[in-house]
Amino acid sequence: MIKKFFSIAIACALLTACSGNKQQNTDTAEVPETIEIEQDEEALAHGFFQNLYNNYVFGNEDFANISKNFAPDIVQKLKDDYDFDGEGYAVWELRSGNQDGDSDVCSVDSVVSEGNGWYKVWFTDMGTPGSHRFKLSRAGDAIYVQSFE
Repeated sequence: MIKKFFSIAIACALLTACSGNKQQNTDTAEVPETIEIEQDEEALAHGFFQNLYNNYVFGNEDFANISKNFAPDIVQKLKDDYDFDGEGYAVWELRSGNQDGDSDVCSVDSVVSEGNGWYKVWFTDMGTPGSHRFKLSRAGDAIYVQSFE
């Protein structure tokens, strides 16, 4: 009988404790909308830079396909700086500046928000570390590069 009483008492205590924690978890799970938006923008920016570098800067995709995400003066500068026959873009200006590196490794290593729309992209370009800063804005779900250095 005493065992049954203690079993019931422990079960009640656990139910009370669990229901109290459930309420507490619900309160802490609510995240202000501004934080969710900032996190969404961070994820969107990170995905944009991964795509830009992997496919257009280090890859062989035609930069014209992503040029709509850049300010017209940046696009024009990349066109003007292209010094080969025909039309193209000087996407090498988004790289480390070295002709060749120690290896074939090309990757985006990190993307860091510096605030006010500025991001620093750290990358490895044929084994050579490099970085550029980009000023971004957002138009719906699209990223728009206003400036880079």
